[in-house]
Amino acid sequence: LVAWNVGALAVLAALVILDDDPRSPVAFAFAGPIAAGALSFPARTVAALTLAGVATCGVSLAAAGATDGAYLTLLLVTLACVGAACAWQARQKQRALDHLAQLSRTDELTGCLNRRGFVEELDARLVRHERYAQPFGLVLLDLDGFKEINDRYGHAAGDDLLRRTTAALCGSLRGSDAVARLGGDEFGVLLDQSDAVAAELVAGRLREQVRRHAAVSAGHAACPDDGAEADTLYRRADGRLYEAKRQPSMSG
Repeated sequence: LVAWNVGALAVLAALVILDDDPRSPVAFAFAGPIAAGALSFPARTVAALTLAGVATCGVSLAAAGATDGAYLTLLLVTLACVGAACAWQARQKQRALDHLAQLSRTDELTGCLNRRGFVEELDARLVRHERYAQPFGLVLLDLDGFKEINDRYGHAAGDDLLRRTTAALCGSLRGSDAVARLGGDEFGVLLDQSDAVAAELVAGRLREQVRRHAAVSAGHAACPDDGAEADTLYRRADGRLYEAKRQPSMSG
């Protein structure tokens, strides 16, 4: 796309020179590639394209014999204003896309990651492990008796418990770790730079933090100790979680 826009500027410059008219109407077409760039490029690229368009237009008109400084200045300033507007539009579009991307991976109730965001973060950590051998941990937590809480106290109480659980988890982790609500009363935590021992210790600490609000079970896994694939790690952590559920002293 960049090559296409640069090529368009070159073609327009050649047409202006061939037209051999100091006020060639073809010069106004330089706004076309700049406007088209706003549809595909980030604001910085649009700004660079604007500078290239203004410079190319000026040089081609000068080669065509332009001597009217006022006309040339007006035309170039107009192109620069078009480019500034296009760059602003590109910036607003990118902000909107970033916002939508954030919403698509965020749990509306708790503000942490949703399942989609969790999967993306897990995949990113697997890629870093493959490239740089960076270990990481996975912790799964499940609130015990959450349905009974909803049935007895109402969904508002259940929602409040989920928010307090999220706050407890986030308050016990580092900024490089990630917390996600995977659905219902299930949470997932990704621990940066953590081996199996660290993952187990953190799982115990998180369980104790959440137990201040509700009974909870937790399971853990670590990459590469328990595997280096998403499904393998999830199954390992999920298996340990359900082992914990069968031990009331661990989850109550």
